[in-house]
Amino acid sequence: MKKTLLYGISLISIVLLILVAAYARNGFLKSHDTESKEHSFLDVFEVEQATYPSPETIDKTGSKEASFDDEFSTSTAHVTSHNPVAGYVVTATSSTSVLRVPVMIYHSVRPHVSESSLQDAYDITPELLAQEIEFLKVNGYTCIRFSDLVAAMDGTTTLPAKPVILSFDDGWENQYVYAFPILKKYKVPGTFFIYTNPVGRNPHWMTWSQIVEMDRAGMEIGGHSRTHPYLTKIIDNHLLDKEIAEPKAIIEAHIGHPIYAFAYPFGFYNARVVAAVKRAGYVVARNVFNGVWQDAAHRYEVRGALSTDRITDFERYLKMP
Repeated sequence: MKKTLLYGISLISIVLLILVAAYARNGFLKSHDTESKEHSFLDVFEVEQATYPSPETIDKTGSKEASFDDEFSTSTAHVTSHNPVAGYVVTATSSTSVLRVPVMIYHSVRPHVSESSLQDAYDITPELLAQEIEFLKVNGYTCIRFSDLVAAMDGTTTLPAKPVILSFDDGWENQYVYAFPILKKYKVPGTFFIYTNPVGRNPHWMTWSQIVEMDRAGMEIGGHSRTHPYLTKIIDNHLLDKEIAEPKAIIEAHIGHPIYAFAYPFGFYNARVVAAVKRAGYVVARNVFNGVWQDAAHRYEVRGALSTDRITDFERYLKMP
């Protein structure tokens, strides 16, 4: 009788342990799954570094969308370069509707305090940026702007033999502190895509005076939306137009001349988004899909490559067929 009772108690204990373990595991998995679904572009930066707009203005749950491949009519707008960097000269060599122009995409530029795999594609040290520009110089590349690319697509200018574009997304203050001096040192232009909501309001973003200073020094300024949302998730056309057209007007009011280029937040877009970009008056737009060939018939789908912490990736992208 005593053995039977002990056996029963042991069996009950084992069952209870199994139930507790299963419950704990299920709770962990639910918590982990919830966290993974909430991961977004913001998570690649340190929490202390960024305070983005509220979830009401940024949709963090949107699914990725493929590139929009429909053909668009080419723009007839004549684009000219603005305020060239001292010593920066584009030598004409060729003109065609399909151009080989690698486009680098940078985000945060800063010394690494700590580094995770998620951060790898979204920040770069100033030393590596300088090393990459030095590589371009030594190997005969010429840095150009998106306005130069559009002018070449329209046949109003020609590009050097090995053109490349250096683009910087979001408007991080560290781009002004670290990237801008490097670009000036090497006398090369960069294109800075600004989303306007945090400008002058958040210490981790540039101020308007800094943006104007870069523009005057020969950097190209482009639009990157108002609040950095998933544009494909905005159903209301009025709100979509506001996200895309309003920052263009704001930037132009501050720098005193038109801007021509737009970069899709998160790289996501579709036919409606492209139509809104065109309505706003942009003549070229960049996504984040790998590629080096830029087609005049697809000027709202300019391809590029996200930077990493390895110069070998940089060199491999430049050699991409």
